[in-house]
Amino acid sequence: MKLQIPMFYYPLKILFVDDDIELLKSYYHLDLPNKMEIESNPHIALEKLINQANKTVKIFNDITNASDINSLTTNDEAIIRFTFKNISKLVHNQDKYNNYGMVVVDYKMHGMNGIELCNKISSEFDILKILLTGEYSPTGAVAAFNENIIDSFLQKGTETTITALLNSINALQLKYFRNITQNFLNLTENKCDFLYDADFINLVNNFIHEHNITEYYLLSNTGCYLMKNKLNNFILNVYTDKDLDIFCEMYEHLNPALIEEVKLRKLIPNFKLPEQTNFALTDYFYPCEKSGPYYYNLYKPDKDNCLF
Repeated sequence: MKLQIPMFYYPLKILFVDDDIELLKSYYHLDLPNKMEIESNPHIALEKLINQANKTVKIFNDITNASDINSLTTNDEAIIRFTFKNISKLVHNQDKYNNYGMVVVDYKMHGMNGIELCNKISSEFDILKILLTGEYSPTGAVAAFNENIIDSFLQKGTETTITALLNSINALQLKYFRNITQNFLNLTENKCDFLYDADFINLVNNFIHEHNITEYYLLSNTGCYLMKNKLNNFILNVYTDKDLDIFCEMYEHLNPALIEEVKLRKLIPNFKLPEQTNFALTDYFYPCEKSGPYYYNLYKPDKDNCLF
């Protein structure tokens, strides 16, 4: 199975390094949601990257060794709950936008070439590296790629360079967050197997493209996501028949009329119901549509009922 939708995704901060100042300034016009900075001195760039590098995202740091995983039973959801708690914390963590997660570097620069710079970035830092090659031979770039010194290389100065650069940035980011998610799913026997499902992938991707979503975070083990674009937050609530049957069984005492509407698949609940008693429960159940085996609703949360 090939993972398509990561558990979370956000734009990484990018440092562009080139001794051509005018070219560097042009990068600010790229159509990207990422925070961007430029640097013309490769030695200063290296210092910036080392001092302000993106560290490995510690979402799954409750998993310390294999025995922890082996001790889990199929009904033990502790590790899942811990994971979603940490993902919710990540939503509010502003540092993730301020630490460099990617460098786009020219090969030919005074004092240090692009390969040398990338080679000096320690593997302990999660920094994706894109090399722009002008005079550098493709053979050398391929060798650097094969040795994991760089993650991608592009020919500089062609009509398609900018388009190729945008595609490379977006593809590498998606791969980065897929890999983080895959490591978790491998350890927990793919408890969130809907992330592999074609119907689910299409459902989520449709909303990502339709609403120009730039970051998203999985909020529940049924497939509910917090999604963000430049202007708005959205909650995508997603359930299968099995999920809704379990919900009805667990909350049958809550409100018989609402639960009956869920049983009839006329309503679905919010990914999280309020614990306080001063909220109207009806505000947390929504009319739903169906796509494949999934019932879903997308809404914009307001400040009063924002539960993430």
